[in-house]
Amino acid sequence: MNEFFKKLLEQAKALWAKWTLAQKLILFGVVAAVIAAIVILVAVSASPTLVKLIGTPVKSEDELRLITNKLDTENIPYTVGENNQIYVKDQKTALRAKGILIQNDLIPKGTDPWAIFDVQRWTTTDFERKINVRRAVIAQVTQQIEALDDVDKASVTVVMPEKELFEQDQKPVTASVIIFPKPGSDL
Repeated sequence: MNEFFKKLLEQAKALWAKWTLAQKLILFGVVAAVIAAIVILVAVSASPTLVKLIGTPVKSEDELRLITNKLDTENIPYTVGENNQIYVKDQKTALRAKGILIQNDLIPKGTDPWAIFDVQRWTTTDFERKINVRRAVIAQVTQQIEALDDVDKASVTVVMPEKELFEQDQKPVTASVIIFPKPGSDL
C-alpha cells in the first residue's frame, strides 16, 4: 500500500512538471471556487431558518415594544430583523404567537390578512377566486384554533352561500367547528 502512494505521488509530480502556467492557474481557480462553494454552502445551511410572525414590518416603535413585551411574557423566542420585522423559529411557534397577539389585540394597525388575494392572474376565474377565499378562511380559522394551548386538532367547515338578488333571500354564512382537546385539557 505504501508503494501505491509513492507511485501516485510521483505521477502527480510528473504531471505537475508538464503543465503550463495557465493550466496551473486554472487548477488553483477551480480549487478555490470549490472551497468557496463549500464555505458558502455550510454558512447558508448552518443558519437557522426563521418564519415571519407578521407579514409586514411593524411601523410604530410603540406597537413593536408592546408586541415584544407580550412575546417575552409568554416565553416565545423571537428575533427582530431589519425594518422591525419579527421572526420566530418555526411555523408552530408563529401560529401560537399570532393567536396570543390576536387575543390581546396587538396585531399592528394596517396589517392586511387578505393581501394574498391582491395578486391578479390572467387565468384565474371568479369561481377559483371564491374557492381560494373559502379555503383561506378555513385554513386561517383552523390554524388560529389549533394555536391555542389546550387544542390538539380542529376541523372547520364553512358554508358561504351565493349572493342573492334580494336581501331577505340571502342565506347567512355558517360554520361548523369540531375541537379535539389535548389529553388532560379542561376543555
